[in-house]
Amino acid sequence: MPIELEMANHRVVGSLERITGKGIVDFRVGRLRAVDRIGLWLRHLVLAAAAEKETEAVFVAEDELFSLSPVTAEQARSLLAELLGIYDQGLREPLPFFPETSWARANDQKDWKKCWDGDFNRSGESEDAAIQIAFRNVDPLAEPFESLARKIWGPVIARCAEEE
Repeated sequence: MPIELEMANHRVVGSLERITGKGIVDFRVGRLRAVDRIGLWLRHLVLAAAAEKETEAVFVAEDELFSLSPVTAEQARSLLAELLGIYDQGLREPLPFFPETSWARANDQKDWKKCWDGDFNRSGESEDAAIQIAFRNVDPLAEPFESLARKIWGPVIARCAEEE
């Protein structure tokens, strides 16, 4: 489905795939990751804004079924405008948004720092060379890390229902 939206001094142009009559259905062979969630959220908002109707969104992975409840076109445009503002800020300075760590923190998971530090089974986001360079002189988990995590993920968490 071709997309062309004008909002918040931005022009959003592209196409959306895996569209059904009810909304978006996506999948991955493997475990669900934070980038899958944020990607589905963005496409969900763009579809609702472009189609001018409420739609559903579902992501199927080996370990989870991640569903997003409908948003109105007006809500979608407002949320997209907020995200575009964060995008603009990110063009001016590095933002402490690390998908897995931010998702875990915004969900108040007790072991959220494991996403950052890693463990013997997997690398943490702190080991990413680009992150190490961008945040070499500051603590990346100091504010505005938590407020940014909640600002980006809060609306997603409010509209999601996860099932094992």
